Amino acid sequence: MNVLLVNPWAIINDEYYASGFVSAMNQFVKLDFATNKYYCGAKPNGQTYGIFFKKSQLMKISKIRTVIRGLEYLLAWMKVIKIIVRGDYDVIHFHWLLMYMVDFRFLSMLQKNKNKRFKLILTAHNVIPHIDGKKSISMLTKIYSCFDVILVHGEAIKKEFEYYFPKLAYKVRIQFHGEYYKQDIRYYIDESDAKFLRVMERAKHAKRKYIVFGGHYHNKGTDRFLKIWKEQMADTDSLLIILGKIDASYTELLEEIKVLPENVLMFEGFTEDNFMNFCIMNSDCICIPYRHASMSGIIYTAASFEKMVICTECGAIAEYLENNADSIICENSEIGLTEAVNRVEMMSEEKIREMGRRLSENIHEKYGWNTIADNLYRNVYLT
Repeated sequence: MNVLLVNPWAIINDEYYASGFVSAMNQFVKLDFATNKYYCGAKPNGQTYGIFFKKSQLMKISKIRTVIRGLEYLLAWMKVIKIIVRGDYDVIHFHWLLMYMVDFRFLSMLQKNKNKRFKLILTAHNVIPHIDGKKSISMLTKIYSCFDVILVHGEAIKKEFEYYFPKLAYKVRIQFHGEYYKQDIRYYIDESDAKFLRVMERAKHAKRKYIVFGGHYHNKGTDRFLKIWKEQMADTDSLLIILGKIDASYTELLEEIKVLPENVLMFEGFTEDNFMNFCIMNSDCICIPYRHASMSGIIYTAASFEKMVICTECGAIAEYLENNADSIICENSEIGLTEAVNRVEMMSEEKIREMGRRLSENIHEKYGWNTIADNLYRNVYLT
């Protein structure tokens, strides 16, 4: 069986996902991969086409970058079409669609092709975008109609899809999200960088150390976690570390960070892997205080670092966790988050470490890529 995988992103954390998928699927099919120019993960057993974002990936965010990125995406799609025409594929599997107007134009061409012999598959990591998602429903209805099969990462996401796109629900299958493949958890301490010194100084005196990281948007709920911290934890010996860029529209969090207690360390902006790994490794608990989301790769990072998590009941995330064994799954509210933090405060260090180890074991045992690829090949590709 010949398969073309198309993933225009496939860098940063998504590289661990793409790499796991590729390394496992190599066992079952002849795999070609059209991807980001700077993808450095596992290689397919066929061809790698690094055709997405050669220039814009290295540019700082700006209007010029946005224009160049759009042009590069359009040109990369044209190359994808050429690859498909020249190839003899049984399956064409997309992992991400990044520019819906462009995507629909080319997908409709593929779907209407009278000589179409291949199956079109999409992994819908998010049913609708997290930001203003309902505005995209009309376009996504057209896009989803082009695919033969749509894969989602859990029962909750399947139900979300059925709610927004009931006429297309018959296309949906569940493919679990696999563990982060060979995630690099190494770091070195740069003593010339004041950030490292600040964390080391605060961490060595802290009773418990919590961390919230990633891109911060309203749906991620960092503002309400910080709010309850300021109300309940400001005078304690515990420490909260917040890493990542805050979206300009996230006014609630921008307001909350104007005044921070002494036991909160905020590092706003892009965070390099080395410093992030250092902060995660020196934390006790990773916090996922989301208001709404389909899934989160943060649980896989937590598993790689053997860290327990606090997580709100949100999307399919809780489906991958064992409440009270490797995580605390709490009510999706400020009260629920407060109670979860209070529980961690009462735990022994050994119990916290034990939960982190259990999360790592659980993710590896249940969501290894070989099992996922086998199920996908037999139950989706071949059917």
